[in-house]
Amino acid sequence: MRNNRRRRAFTLIELMIAIAIIAILAAIAIPRFVTARYRAYLSACSVNEKNLATALESYRTDYRIYPPALITLVGAGGSGYIQSLPSCPSAPTTQYTYVPTPDGEGFTIGCPGYHQFQINGQLPGFPQYVAGFGLKENGP
Repeated sequence: MRNNRRRRAFTLIELMIAIAIIAILAAIAIPRFVTARYRAYLSACSVNEKNLATALESYRTDYRIYPPALITLVGAGGSGYIQSLPSCPSAPTTQYTYVPTPDGEGFTIGCPGYHQFQINGQLPGFPQYVAGFGLKENGP
């Protein structure tokens, strides 16, 4: 007598449906991961600006005026206020912009990165750190 058991296996249609579902889920998830990476860049940029501002405030405590340039904060052999000048994670070859006020009593640190192209609604040159006001994430 023949065994009439049917072999249980996936049909081609079932496999195609499973692959289509996985592709749809990947299409939904990948843009979210990219946005998360850009937000991490923005967060790292803000931390870098806060660290620069802390070094500038330490310099001002010692000399009663802000330095004319950021490079003044870096000392020989790591003896300065910071070991090296940070760069924006979204534009690693550029340095932060530093504009001291003419009277030497304030400053603005700006980000030269490409956050405005990576995150919708982000303005160029932001985030910024302004002495006396703190971190400005986006615009006036």
